[in-house]
Amino acid sequence: MKKVLLLLLLLFTLTYAQISYYSPYGLGLASKPQSIRMQGLGNSGTAISDSISLNSDNPAFWCNFITTSLQGTISFSSLDGENTEDSPSFSNFSGFSMKFPVGKYMGFALGLQPITRARGKQFRSDSVYYDNSYINYTNDVELIGGISEGFFGFGYKIGTYLSVGIKSKILFGQYLYQNITDLDADGFHNTITKKKMSINGNQIGIGLGWNDPKRFSLSIYYNHPISFNYQTEYDYSVGPDSTNSESSSKLPASLKIGFYKKLPARLAISADFHYTNKQENLFNEFNVYETGSCGESVYYGFGLERRPSRDYNRNFLNKFVYRIGAFSKTEPYYQNSSRIKEFGISGGIGIPFNMYMSRMDLAVQYSQRSGFLDKSVGKENIISLNICITTGGLWFVKYIK
Repeated sequence: MKKVLLLLLLLFTLTYAQISYYSPYGLGLASKPQSIRMQGLGNSGTAISDSISLNSDNPAFWCNFITTSLQGTISFSSLDGENTEDSPSFSNFSGFSMKFPVGKYMGFALGLQPITRARGKQFRSDSVYYDNSYINYTNDVELIGGISEGFFGFGYKIGTYLSVGIKSKILFGQYLYQNITDLDADGFHNTITKKKMSINGNQIGIGLGWNDPKRFSLSIYYNHPISFNYQTEYDYSVGPDSTNSESSSKLPASLKIGFYKKLPARLAISADFHYTNKQENLFNEFNVYETGSCGESVYYGFGLERRPSRDYNRNFLNKFVYRIGAFSKTEPYYQNSSRIKEFGISGGIGIPFNMYMSRMDLAVQYSQRSGFLDKSVGKENIISLNICITTGGLWFVKYIK
């Protein structure tokens, strides 16, 4: 188990989340929720009270833990642009978490997961008129980076159905830029400018949950930004060796509302609505290729789940969890009133083991993304396979002799 965790940690440091032609713009594209159960349900499930897989979107449901567990997620994805010839694919480690009960009414959780990821490269060849002649040049710009969060918090049950939770987030990350200019296109690098932006910040989230197992569950979660600081360091090949500057801003606040209801025949439905408010000038310092704006971001997700049978006499397939879903969302970054939109469908399966204390979850998603790059790239088609293993055990249980 220790070797597996070390490998997952190494993958987290070496790989990057979502790949897209839109990822170099702004802060990069937002990463998917950590829970693979939620991804199989169309990225919905904020109102799910799950004693196995961690609901990282609302700490109010961190009070029903039976087991102590470790959870890790890895994803494989491929991208196809309608007007491009290449179809890149890669894998990434999407985070890990740990949860455990604290008494009868409280639970504690902590973890690490990506928030945004940016990766891109742009090559441009052009000429300028100078001193009665044209000078040809090439410009090569490359970007890699993103923001991650370390989170910890607790949930507490204050009534038969009502619970509250608090989650504290520590933000960290880096964006690395490199700009190379070649005059006369002779293969000699005339200027090389490197830029590193180091990120640190804090956020706090407050959640409310209402869970009536015989009727429905409701979830409300508000995430409030506290600080967002970035230190910029420039390294020049011409002129001064380096310069530094420090700046601060605020990430937008967000609100998440979820609904989950059990139906006959072991079925259940889930629905989510996420809203991120507007922060007009947030991306000014992070724009690499072109100037853009930051607007509101809206997300809708829906899912249908068939829960497992608890009858040990039933066949093995009846003990699986089956999920389907659909989602629609807009990214906060846009250009010339053209927003980045994504629509997708998903399916998933959960395989419990270790007497229903552990589970392996799988989710497959297909989505199509469009926006201001439609003329050059076309619509993006993304297929991803996501795998999560949650191992659980009875660590903090009092046994009756």
